[in-house]
Amino acid sequence: MNYIKSMILPLRKEIPMVVWSILIGILAAGLNLTRPILFGMIINVLVNGDPNSHVFWLILLFLGSWLATWGSSLLLMYVSTKISQRILMSLRVDLFAHFLRLPFTKIEEIDPGKIQAYHASDLPRWTSVYGTLLAEVTHSLAQFIGSIIALSYLDANLMLWLLPFLILSASIPIVTSKSIVNISHVAQEAFSSTLETLSSLIKGSRDLISVGANKWGENRFKEACNSSYRTNVKRDFSQGFLQIVGSAIEILAYILILYIGGSKVLRNEMAIGELISFLATIEMIFFPARHVNHLVVSMQNSFAAAKRVIDFLDIKERQPSLLISTCMYVDSVSYTYPLSNTIALDSITFNIEPGKHIVITGESGSGKSTLLKLLAGLYLPTKGKIVYDDRVSNLSMIWQEPYLFNVSVFDNLVVGADLSTAKVRAIASKVNMDSTIMRLPYGYKSNVTDGGQNFSGGEKRRLAIARALLTNPNLLIFDEPTAGLDDANALSIWQMISELGPNVTKIVTTHRIEEAKKADVVLVLRDGKLIKCGSPDELTT
Repeated sequence: MNYIKSMILPLRKEIPMVVWSILIGILAAGLNLTRPILFGMIINVLVNGDPNSHVFWLILLFLGSWLATWGSSLLLMYVSTKISQRILMSLRVDLFAHFLRLPFTKIEEIDPGKIQAYHASDLPRWTSVYGTLLAEVTHSLAQFIGSIIALSYLDANLMLWLLPFLILSASIPIVTSKSIVNISHVAQEAFSSTLETLSSLIKGSRDLISVGANKWGENRFKEACNSSYRTNVKRDFSQGFLQIVGSAIEILAYILILYIGGSKVLRNEMAIGELISFLATIEMIFFPARHVNHLVVSMQNSFAAAKRVIDFLDIKERQPSLLISTCMYVDSVSYTYPLSNTIALDSITFNIEPGKHIVITGESGSGKSTLLKLLAGLYLPTKGKIVYDDRVSNLSMIWQEPYLFNVSVFDNLVVGADLSTAKVRAIASKVNMDSTIMRLPYGYKSNVTDGGQNFSGGEKRRLAIARALLTNPNLLIFDEPTAGLDDANALSIWQMISELGPNVTKIVTTHRIEEAKKADVVLVLRDGKLIKCGSPDELTT
């Protein structure tokens, strides 16, 4: 993968802002170079004691240079921040959209903590290269070139003594760049692992508390933090060491120039003001040379972060979804999960007719949920095929553990669709939830908290069913809709499913064989095999 090309691509939409950033950086560098020269001129005038000099105007120019520098710095900060934040926003949306387009098996594999790390850490590090770093590189380069010209003008011979120090100061971070990138990459991986571990432990916090395993959870998180601690210490120490080396080289250059330049002043070969200008300009020329350590380290961190995100963005997206139909023929379908030798489903054959109520039953681990995902087009068969007719369905699927978002109840039900309150309330009434919602403090405008913890399991299922019904489906797939519910709630769910009518094909899984009595067709799975298929009456006889 060409990482550099991928990092440059986001700048295509920001070219005008990038040009402005470069021009402001050059202006700021030019203003910085005026101050050492003006300062040296002021010192010369004061030393010579010339009463006819324009020292007042020189001081005003010196002050004006500072004011203009502050103004250009603020403008540069605004432009560069705007560039990086706009690209960051775009990349965050692109990354999330890419995640949703991945093969379903891949989505199930990825830990949420990894996606959070991409958004919270990697993307901000990556996009910093477009704003602040771009401006700093431009500013440093312009200042470096300008300083060389100014120093050569002040004293070309003295300038030659600086060259070895400049070359050494700039070459060290470049030579060590590969090692620093690797160290930064490892540190980012460790940080991502810490977030993944934390995310997992927070999700399972109730289980930890209920079985008294707090200490185990703490120790597990401590191990992840220790790994991140070690890699971050190594990274920060390496970067700090490079900065100290750069500063030491600069001090040695100062001492050498002070000795040689001071000797020239004593021999009247150089004015004191010129030496002061030269020394002050050394700060200007060594700032880019010293700053290159910081810039290279920052760019290495950005590159390491970008590499992680780009590798994720390179994961192949799933093929366009098949046109699922309410009429389908499952022909000798088998499925084996990626990186597994266990056959989840083995040579399953049956057909589904429009409007029928299909119940898939079997013990836990028999393959019910896997079969549902194949029927919904989320998985593709390892062997065999599913044949659909030309009657395209409007499919909705209700998971065993539905998720409610931390927005209002109304927004949870419509999820972006333009639906009237009357329509939403009618569907909510159909699943016996309207009165429950209206008893909330703000009715349908009340916020759902913590993924739906302010609703019971049965209420969450009914809300998920209402959300699905609002899409006007003609094919509904339910994964264990009554699992964990009491008899009253389970009966309510089954009654609602039965009342959906002949215009909706209903496919439901359950491990309770007694719940299949109202089905048109019952499929019985055991160890991934279809052992029985027929009407409830046929199976009981």
